[in-house]
Amino acid sequence: MELSRLIYLIGLPGSGKSSVGKILSSSIEYDFIDLDEWIEKNEKSSIKEIFAVKGESYFRDLETRALQMLSEKINSGTIISTGGGTPCYNDNLKILKNTGLLIYLKADVDVLVKRIENNIIEKDNRPLFNTADIESKYKALIKDRRLFYEDAHLIVDTGGLNEKEIAELILSEMNQ
Repeated sequence: MELSRLIYLIGLPGSGKSSVGKILSSSIEYDFIDLDEWIEKNEKSSIKEIFAVKGESYFRDLETRALQMLSEKINSGTIISTGGGTPCYNDNLKILKNTGLLIYLKADVDVLVKRIENNIIEKDNRPLFNTADIESKYKALIKDRRLFYEDAHLIVDTGGLNEKEIAELILSEMNQ
């Protein structure tokens, strides 16, 4: 699998998209963009605030416009860490698949729950996880998003691996 000009990381919240993306981009000397951070910077507002004030639909439209713009304007190698729901709305999956290599970071519910629960600040910044029953929320998200995620070019089972090991696994898969 050869390197594409864009590499997109998708997966559930807490799957390691941002941290793995940073490590991977450093390893292959690509730029790195966290789509949520990019949106926050351009909107001058946090994702949590956007959801609260303007709603999820407004945010999903922002995501689509951001993907369209970034996929058209970026000429050099870049890794983009998407939000967990990015591939599931509008024509985002089509944009992702047609403009780069789409990699799904797959993680089990118990691993994801531990990651979110261990980082309460992260949990507080995730508008979809403002619930006491995080496990049920993850199970519902997997049910709703699984088919979108599994349409990726490459599926990487993150198991009990740390971010560095996941990045190494992705590089190994890409080099085969």
